Amino acid sequence: MIRYFAVLLILVILRSTLSGQGFFFDYPNIKEYNTNHDIPFNYRINTEEIIYILNSRDLKNGPDEDCGTYIIQRKNNGEIISKIDLSNDTLKGLCAYGNKIGDKIQTFCFAKSSNDIYLIYRLFNDRLEVEDYHISYVNTYNLEMYYSLNVYLEQFRATDANQHYLVLTYINFINNSAVSESVGMVFDNLGHFVSFKKLAKSLNSFETDALLYNTFTKNLEYILKDYRKIVFDTNFNFIREIDIGTYFPTKNDTMFSIWNSILQHENKIIRFGKTQLSYNIDSETSFYSISGRGLSEIDNNMKVSGKIAMSQFAMSTESDGVARFSNSIFFRNNHYYTIFEFQEGSLPLPSPNTFYITKFDTLYNIVEETYFVVNGEYRFFVEWVDFSDDLLFTISGFYYETDTDDGEVTGGGYLLGLNYDGSQPSLKIDQSFLQAVIKVQGNPTSDYLVLSGEVSKKINYDVKIFDINGKLLKVVKNWNGDTLSIPVHEYNRGTYIYQVLQQDKSFISGKFIKI
Repeated sequence: MIRYFAVLLILVILRSTLSGQGFFFDYPNIKEYNTNHDIPFNYRINTEEIIYILNSRDLKNGPDEDCGTYIIQRKNNGEIISKIDLSNDTLKGLCAYGNKIGDKIQTFCFAKSSNDIYLIYRLFNDRLEVEDYHISYVNTYNLEMYYSLNVYLEQFRATDANQHYLVLTYINFINNSAVSESVGMVFDNLGHFVSFKKLAKSLNSFETDALLYNTFTKNLEYILKDYRKIVFDTNFNFIREIDIGTYFPTKNDTMFSIWNSILQHENKIIRFGKTQLSYNIDSETSFYSISGRGLSEIDNNMKVSGKIAMSQFAMSTESDGVARFSNSIFFRNNHYYTIFEFQEGSLPLPSPNTFYITKFDTLYNIVEETYFVVNGEYRFFVEWVDFSDDLLFTISGFYYETDTDDGEVTGGGYLLGLNYDGSQPSLKIDQSFLQAVIKVQGNPTSDYLVLSGEVSKKINYDVKIFDINGKLLKVVKNWNGDTLSIPVHEYNRGTYIYQVLQQDKSFISGKFIKI
């Protein structure tokens, strides 16, 4: 996560207009202005309009200059319908984030007056009319060396039948040291403010996994990545801290670690994110591990309680995985849908990334995967993901360009639309930031594995098929336009691996089931 700030520090920058390419909104940065943008929340209210939060931060002059925090409603063609400052007349906004609750929007704006920090809460409807408003005092700091860029916030959410719960951790980086505060907030089912509590212990959000509501104990459980959990009552009063074990044990003598994204529904806890399966962990000679993205059902102690669905690939520490501030797993039409951001681990920074969108059935089998491959000129960092009922992912955050004429690294905030199956018009292959869209269908299959989508005509893609032991079975090159059908009927039932290569270098891989 420290890399997150290192990247932000080299974003220099602003142009006051927003440019649109299809469903790609771009708040670019220009170095002369020393201003940084990011879009940490978005909500598509219909097919033509979107609402989002924009943070503008002055890297040179600090938070008292002409920067701010805004919630904006605009059309796909770029026309602004409404723009509301999330500060107020006496408090200057430092950073703001959002959350969806039903058809309402919650905004949380950390703001300052002199050296005092406050949290401004608003509840908006989809017409951006304020339905609830509350200001809470957080703390007092010496902000002489403060720069608004160095404000960072993490949020974790949970819900029961009656109320919604939120933990916010505010972190201010001053002279390479961090000052942080954690607060707990409670809302009713309509999003109206119920209570605010500054937690006795500031929680390190960089080591935090999830906030869960335990349906058995009726308590809140704040899960930490070092295999501990902090238990609160529903008023955020501390109860106890529990060690939940060193490993997440699974069958077949493996160690399983997965974090970042939790979905609670139908009395299940489904977890999605970065994954590592480690085998023969007590052996010095035959120990090995597989890294990738995984999906599994877990219990309240984070123990895997069922099947692990995992796609294998090499992962680097620079791979971001799921969105920072929101779940990246959704349940629609009796299927799970996930989105995962991946950067090739063998390439040095700066390098491109790929968005993986996967559709699972309720048994956690992969039904369909779509790969959105960004070309090497761009690097996206996902902060928020929204998934509409008509199965459109809307992604926002910040990006930077990796291929510039003068050697300067520039970037900005962005909004990006992705249809889960790769169909138009969310993204078009002629847009400069996208190299290819490849969809993998026929999984499980008895006859054909089908790859389709829009691929760059300048690059030839080969596809290799392996068995589960890594034995190469075939290499296929005969694309029929933008479709490649691979016969698999001669194979035995079981799991197989496909690998898509660009100029002999793998850039997409996954597994399929032969039935």
